[in-house]
Amino acid sequence: TVNALTQAVTGLANHTNYYYRVRAVGANGTSANSNVITVYTGENYRSKTNGNWNDVGTWEVSSDNNTWVDASVVPAIGAANISIGNGHLITVTENASADLVTIQPTGKLTVNDGITLTSPVTLQSDATGTATVMGAVTGTATVNQAVTAPRTYYMGLPVSVSPEISGITGISKFNIVTDTWSGIATQNTTFDTKGIGYLVQVAVGSTTNISFKGTLNSGSIEAPFSTAKRRFNYYGNPYPSFLETNKVITAAGSNIDPSIWFYSKGSVSYAFTTYNSTTKETLPSTADGRVIPPMQGFWLRAKTGASATSFTFTNAMRLHKPTGSNAIFKAPKAAASSKLNLTISNGTVADETLVLFNEAAQTGFDVYDSEKMMNSAPSLNIFTVVGDQKLAMNGMPAVMYDTEIPLGVNVPAGTYTISAIRFANFAEGEKVQLIDKATNTLTDISATDYTFAVSEALNNTTRFVLVFPSKVGTSVNSTEMNISNVYVSDGRIVVNVTKPVQGNLIEVYNSVGQRIASQAITGSSNRIEKQLNSGVYIVKVNAESTKVIIK
Repeated sequence: TVNALTQAVTGLANHTNYYYRVRAVGANGTSANSNVITVYTGENYRSKTNGNWNDVGTWEVSSDNNTWVDASVVPAIGAANISIGNGHLITVTENASADLVTIQPTGKLTVNDGITLTSPVTLQSDATGTATVMGAVTGTATVNQAVTAPRTYYMGLPVSVSPEISGITGISKFNIVTDTWSGIATQNTTFDTKGIGYLVQVAVGSTTNISFKGTLNSGSIEAPFSTAKRRFNYYGNPYPSFLETNKVITAAGSNIDPSIWFYSKGSVSYAFTTYNSTTKETLPSTADGRVIPPMQGFWLRAKTGASATSFTFTNAMRLHKPTGSNAIFKAPKAAASSKLNLTISNGTVADETLVLFNEAAQTGFDVYDSEKMMNSAPSLNIFTVVGDQKLAMNGMPAVMYDTEIPLGVNVPAGTYTISAIRFANFAEGEKVQLIDKATNTLTDISATDYTFAVSEALNNTTRFVLVFPSKVGTSVNSTEMNISNVYVSDGRIVVNVTKPVQGNLIEVYNSVGQRIASQAITGSSNRIEKQLNSGVYIVKVNAESTKVIIK
């Protein structure tokens, strides 16, 4: 007889089925017996290493979650809980069943092809990562994603449509045909399409964990694809695993540009991460765009005239998070490309652009280029410009000496520093100059940072240029060259000097020795204002001279 709502029964054997009934007794009489209830005295299991689910050596057990010993049998139906530990990869090679499987945030579960694990499963998440699953798992799954409230997240749906959800206060979908977001909704039925990306809001004071409950996605998943408007298609990783970015881009074939963009919030503001599958480069260079995390939203851009109307995700794209990523992807050899990475920073937030030289690249927009997706204020933007295109990554076939490469910036008022954080695989003695046309300032940006200030927002593609200088000039009386380089831009001669002396003259002579232009030095970068015809000219600065050709 139990005069309470609960009763502990001790002294029972492990791995044994016990059966009981209950009935209520009160002043008004005694109820009928309940149906027979079956209880299995299972133990808690946890992985102790990477291994095979069906190998007893993979597991240890505990009856109290305190004292653990090596398991004598593999986990099965009746186990109180089966936990896959952080950093452990457990592989299921034979059909298996369980009452509950919990995978810790960096744990991994692989169910081999043709095999099924039948069990409810919980994927945990924290700041270190989110648990991943590959293969067929039947049973209700709870997939968690650690978040920081309040914030907007761009993410995909890892389970069946219309899932049970928690931790979400608003949901919006992107219409790839009209380039618009839908109104904010709260219903779980808004999650009605696998493979597309969603905008998810977490409100102030709410949970720091988003939860989806449903059936884990697996197999081929088809999502819509459009060439309308700006041709951007927004997707979300539909699997509880990582995706290999190159395989995603390859699957789209000739229908898309070979770039992918992620949009997320850093420590201060929202900004884009850009990855190019041809160069295998990511901006910012501290990020790794070679894999797409579970539930991560991302953008692909259709090529003009693309014929596809859908995009299909497949299991072949999936993987667990690679250790250090290099276990899966091989970086290109250092000598393959010369690379210049520039950042602009105000000491709090930063943005990055890449100029890359590879003999396989083209001078126009091609697979070595990635368009710039503009970050919203207070984020910063730095990019190069080719024609009317703004590029986050600019691939060119070879260094074009003494040629201006426009460098665009889009920043609010403030003080900023432009730095070269990578200047790699260039020939000995090569350098790159940053010219500020507003101040006539020339900086060897490959060796020195450049700082400037603006009193109001600056959105400009003409103030700054990059120049790779060639070796120029012949000194008459000087042992140290003052002319850094001379080149032609828009039909005008540009003379860059290393030691600008105010008032000293720059003189230009034609091929027969006539002086046709004379202009005082105003800074380290000087543009001769006189428009000159095609021909050969001699530029003199004091006792130094060099030849320049206008074509």
